[in-house]
Amino acid sequence: MRYNCRAALRGVALFFVASMLGACASGPEIATNQDPAADFSVFGTFGFVQQLGTDRGGSRSMLSARLMAATTGELESRGLQFVSNNPDLLVNFFSGLQTGFQTHNMPITAMPLRNYGAWNGYRASFSADNITEGTLGVHVVDRRNNRLVWEASARDRVTEAMQDNADETVNGLITTIFAGFPR
Repeated sequence: MRYNCRAALRGVALFFVASMLGACASGPEIATNQDPAADFSVFGTFGFVQQLGTDRGGSRSMLSARLMAATTGELESRGLQFVSNNPDLLVNFFSGLQTGFQTHNMPITAMPLRNYGAWNGYRASFSADNITEGTLGVHVVDRRNNRLVWEASARDRVTEAMQDNADETVNGLITTIFAGFPR
């Protein structure tokens, strides 16, 4: 029985390409939840809680300012109006970072040195990357009854490019999150 080196290499290459495409699946993981009893047609205005969860030490953070601007655009595009006093809905944000490791296992075929011989099986190549994962939560509360009516969270790997383009990153993330807003 002859060993088909080209077929084995093609199989390894196909596995590698499929793994890379899977790793490149872009976009954050989004989860949303809404109160089924909430009637969103009665809400006409929105505002932000006084002390956002993304503020630090009693000061408005740059992240909070970016989130507020992006959220204002998204909610206004859905027909809601921003007001400072007594809005129908109050919006709050929460964020967190977590560092960890992402491991990669890749089987490598053990090729014989000649065009004949027994199948030598697989070996594994192992690598680990230090990663940072970010989570952003958005809460929308009916101010009149102080009841959470909609919430969303986004989780994604934080890259250097995201940090370098913070405005673009936040705008894209808020657009993706509010795609599930019921209005």
